[in-house]
Amino acid sequence: MKRPMLREELDQLVERHEELTRSTRTLYGLVPSDEQASTPFDWLCAAGARAIELLALAVLLVVLVSLATGAGGPTP
Repeated sequence: MKRPMLREELDQLVERHEELTRSTRTLYGLVPSDEQASTPFDWLCAAGARAIELLALAVLLVVLVSLATGAGGPTP
């Protein structure tokens, strides 16, 4: 027959369960963390910032491609 759990063993088990649950929820985006937006306004600001980053990367890519294709100078 199993011996009953001690109070501190139970506390450790509960703490470990809460830690795993919290990390799993954060991993799947179910619980907002400090890095995640938590209100609609925050989501809008984060989406706007992401759009600006993507636009800047697209412009950089276009500039690099145009410089690479024009690097040989004018063709006759």
